Amino acid sequence: MNHRTLFATLLLLGGCSVSGAGLEEAAPEAGVVRYSLQCSSLPREPDARWIRNEQQLVRASRQMQGALLETPPQRVPDVDLRRWNLLLVSAGEKPTAGYRLTLGHPAFTANNQSARLNVVLEQPAPDAVVAAVLTHPCMLVKVPAGSYHTVEIRGLERELKLRLR
Repeated sequence: MNHRTLFATLLLLGGCSVSGAGLEEAAPEAGVVRYSLQCSSLPREPDARWIRNEQQLVRASRQMQGALLETPPQRVPDVDLRRWNLLLVSAGEKPTAGYRLTLGHPAFTANNQSARLNVVLEQPAPDAVVAAVLTHPCMLVKVPAGSYHTVEIRGLERELKLRLR
């Protein structure tokens, strides 16, 4: 088998497509940059806010560390704020441990004007043994920058809608 035949076979098996300019790059997808089970200084109700600059990212990182003073500070996530928009999403105050935020499926969809972020609030099982302590789960999510102006966040106790600018 010559090199050209082997290359074509590998492309077909791997599901890749080739254009005249080279391989096509997949569109970036939303992802969790960091999550925390105990965020501090956030509202008691579900909430979300944009992180637009490095100072806000540092502040959000500190909040996501919670109120544990003896814990060493976490490194601030390295995110290109020209390519990504960041959202700090909070589930609000919860009555016990065992709650956690994750991304739903599809995690993020967008058109020219608006976008939607689907989240899932995981709850402890009814028979789970959990600490009777107030918790405040949150997550920092990166979504692709785009031409959308609003983002609707679904999956919390109430739907949230944020304007980007």
